[in-house]
Amino acid sequence: MQKSQYLKRDRNPDVRISKTLSFLLKYGAVKEGLKVDKAGFVKVEDILQLLFFRYKKVTAEKIQQLVETNEKRRYELKTENDENGIPVLYIRAAQGNAMNVNFAIIRFL
Repeated sequence: MQKSQYLKRDRNPDVRISKTLSFLLKYGAVKEGLKVDKAGFVKVEDILQLLFFRYKKVTAEKIQQLVETNEKRRYELKTENDENGIPVLYIRAAQGNAMNVNFAIIRFL
């Protein structure tokens, strides 16, 4: 791939959001102060409060669209009801998730 094609693709807002989301879910969620469950899921609502996602005006619908259209299936979504019965959307990295590996090691030890 030529360098100019790579840069052009990176300028696509959806690609930029997807790459940032991927990095966040794989390596940066804890550093950003996000609560990560034992399976590596993070509340989408909490992600949307981060500066990058607020600045880009990313919505839960946009994240769902990115997940559904990602050919490499990099993300998994799930919905669970909170204590009041209100559905809450969660997301995790499906591939190369360092946090999932760390949780498995901790449980094993």
